Amino acid sequence: MFIIASLDVAFHLRHNLEAFIWYNGPAIEVFNKTSSWINVVKMGCYVAQTFVGDSILVRTIMNSLGTTLNISFADIPMLDRLQSQLVGSHPPDSIVARNYG
Repeated sequence: MFIIASLDVAFHLRHNLEAFIWYNGPAIEVFNKTSSWINVVKMGCYVAQTFVGDSILVRTIMNSLGTTLNISFADIPMLDRLQSQLVGSHPPDSIVARNYG
């Protein structure tokens, strides 16, 4: 999430620099170009952040309720690699169970 959010902030900064510093004309023209590569990448960052954040939230809630999901990070290869890079090869126990007993 931190990496995706950092990329999103960097692309917003780049877009603002392009609109207010480098472009000779009204800034609104730069922001209205919705098919610009930078707008597409920013939307991709937004979708990725939303997907990862919602997945974490759903998994935490399901773990706190004592139910299990029939899907794991291993079912989605990209998330499995991300999880093993962040927390090691074994998934952590429920965040709620660890913090609140």
